[in-house]
Amino acid sequence: MQGDILMSKSGRIGSCAVVPLKIKKGDWNIYEGIALLRLAGLDPYYAVAFLNSKYGFTQIKRELKGAAQPHLHLEDVRRIKILIPSPITESVIKNTVLSGVKNAQESHTIFTKAQRLLESELGLDKLRFDKPVGYTAKFSEIELARRLDAQHYQSRFSYLLNHLSNYSSQKIRDIRLYNRRSIQPVYVAEGEYPVVNSQHLGPQHINYDGLQKTSARAFSESPEAHINPAIKYLSF
Repeated sequence: MQGDILMSKSGRIGSCAVVPLKIKKGDWNIYEGIALLRLAGLDPYYAVAFLNSKYGFTQIKRELKGAAQPHLHLEDVRRIKILIPSPITESVIKNTVLSGVKNAQESHTIFTKAQRLLESELGLDKLRFDKPVGYTAKFSEIELARRLDAQHYQSRFSYLLNHLSNYSSQKIRDIRLYNRRSIQPVYVAEGEYPVVNSQHLGPQHINYDGLQKTSARAFSESPEAHINPAIKYLSF
């Protein structure tokens, strides 16, 4: 029901969310990998903010059972302590979380509109890819691409590239300003600076809540790995 707290017991263990107000009773089902929480006298948005913070998540990690496939039991969840704030603090945190949720939803809507506009302008929304039982590649293609994996020569890839050739385009290697690998970070549990790696990159956003940390010393010694908003280029 609306306002319920859902906590993952597997996969991204400990991740929490609030059932939004737009959801009607009977619209959702939850499976056994999700724990359902209803807390008396505590706003669910504040509770989720606490549980998703390092103060809540550290307790959740402490309660995990199993090494190869860690999991949570309901009795483990019940042992987690939540700080009870003043009414003013609870209200401020709740409103901040709701504002963040609203911004995320608006961002998703705008991104979807931009993607649809792109597909429409390039005619990508009209493409239909067949799924043939098999496909072939010429030896000259293999020699040019220097690839032997069959996946690379699927007909749908050729179809897409042929379609894009009708528009003005360039390869990234011809227009890149910067393109290199980053460095292996030194992770520090209580470090001052967040570290972004591949697991934090989603299709639209960075998972800021899941970022690990590094020390100020490691950060200062690796200026080539800094994310600088003033530099107007993309690093792939």
